[in-house]
Amino acid sequence: MSRVADLLEHTESFSGYMHGYVALLNEALSKVTPESLQATVAALNHTRHAHGDIYIAGNGGSTAAAMHWANDLISIQCRPAFRAHALSANASVLTCIGNDEGFSHTFSEQLAGRVRAIDLVILISASGSSPNLLQAAQAAQSEGARVISVVGFDGGALQSCSDILIHIPTSIGDYGIAEDGHLAVAHMVSNYLRHNT
Repeated sequence: MSRVADLLEHTESFSGYMHGYVALLNEALSKVTPESLQATVAALNHTRHAHGDIYIAGNGGSTAAAMHWANDLISIQCRPAFRAHALSANASVLTCIGNDEGFSHTFSEQLAGRVRAIDLVILISASGSSPNLLQAAQAAQSEGARVISVVGFDGGALQSCSDILIHIPTSIGDYGIAEDGHLAVAHMVSNYLRHNT
């Protein structure tokens, strides 16, 4: 049972649940290493100065986080600009690849022939084990691009194929805590870049 499910089962009031949820989120975020976020800031700036592209992908709630993070990076007023793209933003492309090649290819097919060594790929996943994200990591690294993974739960398989790992540790199944953590990390990095670029 996830810790949030356990909290819901053993808390009688909404107030108690709310305080418990906030405590779980704070605990998870406190375990994120500052070094992983500093490395992400440096990688984003390096990619920007190299005129590289930043590709961001995720599934489900992580799709929304990917689009949100791309929007935040694009909106930073600087030259050269952050050239961020959410690979989940075009439903036509996703459904075409999913239908013709299979869902596990939805992101790797978009990267094939496009991603370069100067580019950066950010993969967002609660489990860290989604097949389409693992294939995206392989596609990126085969062209020399760096991969940043933002994961929850126990880190999953993306841990072993990432150049930079941002791990928001949660119990398995605590999607809300992991996804809240993903957005918090994206906001921390983007806000820092906005004021220090």
